Amino acid sequence: MATYREIHGKAIRTVDANPTDDAATGQIWFNSTDNNFKSIVTLTSTTSQPGVTRSAPTALQMASASGGSSDANWVAGGNTYVNTTEEWNGTGWSNGGNLNVAGLNRSGFGTLTAGVCVGGMIPPPPTASNATEEYNGSAWSAVNAMPEALRGMAGGGPQTAGIMYSGHGNPTYPVASNLTKYYDGTNWSIPPATMNTPRSNMSGCGTQTAALGVSGESPSPPAPTAVEEYNGSAWTAAPTLNTARGNQGPATCQGSTTNATMLGGNPPSGNAIENYDGTSWTTNSTTLVGNNSQSAGFGASGNSIGIFGGGNNIAEEYSVSTNVITAGAWASGGNLPQDSRGGGSAGTQTAAWYVGGLQYPSDTKNRTDEYDGTSWTNVNNIPANRFGSNACGTLTAGLIWGSYQGYTPVVGAYEYDGTDWTAGGSLPNIGPAYGGAGGGGTQTAAVACGGYGDPPPGVSQVMEYDGSSWSSNPNSLPAGNYDQAGDGTSTALWLAGGYLVNNTTLHFDGTSFTTSGSMTTARPSACGAGYGTQTNAIVAGGEGSGTSTQGEQYNGTIWVSAPSMSQGRKYGLGASRSAGSQTGFIAGGATPPNPNTNKTEEFTPETTAVNVKTLTQS
Repeated sequence: MATYREIHGKAIRTVDANPTDDAATGQIWFNSTDNNFKSIVTLTSTTSQPGVTRSAPTALQMASASGGSSDANWVAGGNTYVNTTEEWNGTGWSNGGNLNVAGLNRSGFGTLTAGVCVGGMIPPPPTASNATEEYNGSAWSAVNAMPEALRGMAGGGPQTAGIMYSGHGNPTYPVASNLTKYYDGTNWSIPPATMNTPRSNMSGCGTQTAALGVSGESPSPPAPTAVEEYNGSAWTAAPTLNTARGNQGPATCQGSTTNATMLGGNPPSGNAIENYDGTSWTTNSTTLVGNNSQSAGFGASGNSIGIFGGGNNIAEEYSVSTNVITAGAWASGGNLPQDSRGGGSAGTQTAAWYVGGLQYPSDTKNRTDEYDGTSWTNVNNIPANRFGSNACGTLTAGLIWGSYQGYTPVVGAYEYDGTDWTAGGSLPNIGPAYGGAGGGGTQTAAVACGGYGDPPPGVSQVMEYDGSSWSSNPNSLPAGNYDQAGDGTSTALWLAGGYLVNNTTLHFDGTSFTTSGSMTTARPSACGAGYGTQTNAIVAGGEGSGTSTQGEQYNGTIWVSAPSMSQGRKYGLGASRSAGSQTGFIAGGATPPNPNTNKTEEFTPETTAVNVKTLTQS
């Protein structure tokens, strides 16, 4: 038997730590720390991802999607005849431009910045459409209509060389189409080739010269396992699926005629995954988390596909990779010793403090508790009761300001050294002296923006703290606001949401404010429930239509949906001043119909690690 050196021309190397990237894929090494032979190998996996931002998830049934990559694509329309578009960046969803024609069961192809949405069913009365729209990454524009009015089509390709086939027509959809249609970026045409079996609600992928039509429904008979292949001239029968599927989304098959993956379909087959190599379909040992019928999907290849919708707002990502992906998620942390809302908190996920707060119905506290990442411990209390405080700093150098004692506003600020609280410089008796001001920074360089005001509602005043005294910044907020989330430094601060500017994001550079990307969901009462830097932040909770659980992540330009907390809350306090990390926590808050909570939830962002396997010796 040949040796490793004879096969590869090199000896097995000895290392004391495994590689952290995939550069060594397929190679073998000996780990001298644990005395094992190891290698990096490919695996298949599915990873749960955040759902879309729209308020009615059921509107995702029969939505259309692009054929864009697994980290850049769009979804538009859906059940209830919506015109909403959402964009995916590989981490979460953000709001895009609205369609001109609202509809469901529409089809799409192209990319995030060069997409096409076509056909579907539109009201009133419900009727198939031939409307075609193009997307440039921000807005949709109406273009030349498709020759047929159809819903439930499949297809693929780029914006300038798209292909569509199958679908149902008018008036009550008894007839399925077998026509093939080309789009060249301007005009539609119908080539002579027709599918062997007319059907609708099928899935498909590929190009004008190499396409797949998979499964689907037709009035008589259904074709739940049928597959046809197109070579640019003719459609021919191809190897059938192993699992019967029907009513799947138009883009839940992605890839090419030699490397495709099929996801979703009607239960009980809706969680099955099959792979196609150009010769046969193989059932994958990996399955989806949920059943996904009438879903949408996207992906540039059969090795990386996203699937979402089906009425449940579940998004999943399927990948064939050498990396193990662990999705971002909230997890339960140690409970506060008492139910509380409106306290002040600062620090990191493993070294933080929480001070004051309001217990139902009006009991203001002076309690201080420290958090080590596992549990809260009572330490030296602050000298005075405080509620609605703003806070910044670290476990050993903290600051609170802008508070209420009972329901009376107070101007005093306090500094924390990790052991004791001492009085700091008092605020002038203007807006930021009141609760609900946003801000951030450090104990010696803090910024306070806005606040509840006297009289309400909201002020625009900006104050700065140098470790001894407060001074007024000549620049103010663009509009009065309070209960906004925010964090950062005195020269790189972000603010988002609040009662008076519900989804606005502001950046402050120490001198002036600029407006950035809007939040996906308006968030009044998200006071404190956000943390991070100006280019890497997260917000969760707040008010809207009820008390929210939804999270959002921010990259300095746009907000995208993030995993949701298990418990909706407002006036929760978040903390994490770890630069470049979204790791942090949110503690306490009001949880209608219950007054307050003592729950702490910790967030860990998505992580990727190379898939190292130990080799069995024989």
